[in-house]
Amino acid sequence: MEPSLESKNQPAAQKQEPAKPESESIRELRDISLAIDTYDDIFSDFDPRPYSLRALSDDFLKEIKKRGLEGKKGKLEIWFFLPEEKRDAKVEPLIRKRLREYFSKHFAESNTELDTVKKRGIGFLIIGIALIAVATFLASYYETTGALSRVLVELTLIGGWFCMFTGMETLFNLPADLVEKKKLHEHMSKADFIFFSEEEPASKKPPAEPSKV
Repeated sequence: MEPSLESKNQPAAQKQEPAKPESESIRELRDISLAIDTYDDIFSDFDPRPYSLRALSDDFLKEIKKRGLEGKKGKLEIWFFLPEEKRDAKVEPLIRKRLREYFSKHFAESNTELDTVKKRGIGFLIIGIALIAVATFLASYYETTGALSRVLVELTLIGGWFCMFTGMETLFNLPADLVEKKKLHEHMSKADFIFFSEEEPASKKPPAEPSKV
């Protein structure tokens, strides 16, 4: 018996997969949703300056630090949820600018700190190589001399190896907290900061439930 046309086409239909949304294929986004009562929740209570200069809140920074490194890839989107009556279209661009300036500044500072550590490691490495070279020269030059010269060669050689290993350890074991801080500030300096009214339709909101700041 010949198989029906419907049965012939069935396997092909099963192999078809739903097309991936274009927005997902363009870039990977990671959402951090934060619920705030007012814009002041983002900033320090002890700083009376305007939003363009004001220091950020410790609670806000702790929450960002806790959630900003959960995934290492993709661009961050920070969603701020607050009541509709508390929103001000003129203030939000100032806050976005202040947030980017803050994290860009600290990213540059973290880079400088890491560069200082790396330079120190390279310095130890160069000194170590130089001392080992000097010890090798002294060993050949004072080959037939007394015990004092041999002690000098040994001390120089030991110092050279110590500096060399210290430099290598410094370069290959950078401070973990400094590396994580740099990654966080780098992610945040490139993040998109989006303000959202709590009353807006749920279909427009990101999938994650907002955390209270």
